[in-house]
Amino acid sequence: MDWIYETDKTGNYRYSLGKKGKKTLICIGVNPSQAKPEQYDGTVSSVERIALNNQFDSWIMLNLYPQRSADAKLLHHKIEKKYHEQNLEIIESYLEEDEVFIWAAWGNLIDSRPFLKHCLSDIFNMSQFYDCQWLSAGEHLKAGHPRHPLYLKKTTILSEFDMEHYMETVIQPEDDRF
Repeated sequence: MDWIYETDKTGNYRYSLGKKGKKTLICIGVNPSQAKPEQYDGTVSSVERIALNNQFDSWIMLNLYPQRSADAKLLHHKIEKKYHEQNLEIIESYLEEDEVFIWAAWGNLIDSRPFLKHCLSDIFNMSQFYDCQWLSAGEHLKAGHPRHPLYLKKTTILSEFDMEHYMETVIQPEDDRF
């Protein structure tokens, strides 16, 4: 199985991390950690275990925003548009596959920066042009967001996620773009 690992030249931005097989689960979190091929953190380890448990032979970790940080509260206060645009290009390259399964996995961290909701909105709007099936794990959080993978059991079953309803009722990004 081939590793997928895309970063910028500095390594401060990671666009993708995973393994590509025949039936791939795309997991979208908030922002990437320092994880690399064969050097996982807890979140990436959990994503791999849950993907395999749900009959996916591979997985790709993508994020709403590509800035690497161990803590989403340390992300830029304003979006760096060039990195967001590069992130969208890379995400779209994975959405162009025949059958796409996207695991919504950002948890309440999406509320850590206002621009993250705009990033999600851009990703969701783009996904509507492709054959994507959105999934989530477990019950949604009190605020309505899908659960983050870190503390989920490896036996967690992914289920259909009504992304359109979520965007209309929970996200509603503010009008001021970025």
